[in-house]
Amino acid sequence: MTTKIEAPFTITQADEATIKTALQKLTRYNDRISTANVYFKLGDGHMPNSVIAEIEIHVPGPTLFVSDIEPNFLDAFKGALNKMDRIFRKEKDKRQSKR
Repeated sequence: MTTKIEAPFTITQADEATIKTALQKLTRYNDRISTANVYFKLGDGHMPNSVIAEIEIHVPGPTLFVSDIEPNFLDAFKGALNKMDRIFRKEKDKRQSKR
């Protein structure tokens, strides 16, 4: 799986490794993930002191996209990752029930 991280601020190598490791764990639900893109954006008009984390996962079929907003970029990433985890679990349960 190819992972790409974009942010308007500097991310340490340790945080980058944490993000990549967390994304790699999604392969337990779907081993056909080809690319994972993580985008961080600084605040919007409603919450100026916040960070928006967006995760885009490319798998055969539709592209999956989630986002979360928190004051800290790692908390925002973890919130978005939890949403993506739920999506993958639901899809895996659907595949299991059809067998």
